[in-house]
Amino acid sequence: MFSKGKTLAAATGAALAFTLAVPMGNASAIDWVQCNSKEYLHLVYEYDSGKGASWACYANGGRTNINRWVKEIHTGNNNIRYRDHNGALITYPKWTDKKFPKTVNMDWIEIV
Repeated sequence: MFSKGKTLAAATGAALAFTLAVPMGNASAIDWVQCNSKEYLHLVYEYDSGKGASWACYANGGRTNINRWVKEIHTGNNNIRYRDHNGALITYPKWTDKKFPKTVNMDWIEIV
């Protein structure tokens, strides 16, 4: 017979093994990458209160918080969606090039 302590330890161990072995929901595997391929998601964003622009590129599926004023999106070989600061959820298909007439304040962006 097992004591209550051994049973509890076995149950805890089984729960831990299950948690580590079974993938959970939206795991974020999106990676920042060098902007050296048109296949990547490419963002052009403002910095220094609109006095300059910079860029960031991403690959692989997942979501990342960006919290930036974005001027352009080039989706590359990626279907993407983002949430703007007003709460709207916007999607773009692969190979979309979008220049915004006014910068968009993006909270997060996701390669789906």
